[in-house]
Formats: sequence, structure tokens, C-alpha cells
Amino acid sequence: MSEYPQQTQQSNMAPMAPKTNTMAIVGFVLAFVVNIAGLIVSIIARKQIKQSGEGGAGLALAGIIISSISIVLSLLWVALIIIAVAANPDAITTTTYGLSLGL
Repeated sequence: MSEYPQQTQQSNMAPMAPKTNTMAIVGFVLAFVVNIAGLIVSIIARKQIKQSGEGGAGLALAGIIISSISIVLSLLWVALIIIAVAANPDAITTTTYGLSLGL
């Protein structure tokens, strides 16, 4: 018998996190640049993540939320401009370098 107790070998390596879905990253970035593309790519990424178990679900969800909010705010802005123009159509004259274009 040995005087030292038997030791079991333990791994010092941390468990590896799942790979982050590339489309989730792309969708998140596109949400800030091209909101409609960001929304589409983020939705596709969410579906892929559910099937494959990859990481990046939070990024895909954030891409969907940011894109959706951005699209709604853009639509509200366009509606506000249309309402403002409809309320005062005479205010749409553009002057460039002293020339009235009569638009």
C-alpha cells in the first residue's frame, strides 16, 4: 500500500460555451444600419438557434427588438411629415441660392 491516497484526475478546463450563431451577430449589427434587413436576419438567426442549440439567442432577440422599434419610429416619422405637409402645402417651396424652384 502506498502512503498517499489515490487522486483522481480532474480537468482544469472550463466547459466550452456553444458557438455563437453568425447570423445573430450580423442581424444585431444590421439592426442599427438597415433595420428591415436586421429584422429579417435576426428572425432567421432565432430559428437557426432553436434548431441547432448554438449561442447568440440574446443577440438575435436584441436585433429583432431594435429593428422593430426602429421601423415603428421611422413609420411614425414619415406619417408626421405627411401630416405636416398635408396641413400646410404652401410651405413646400424650396429656395436654393436665391432661386425659387416652386416645388
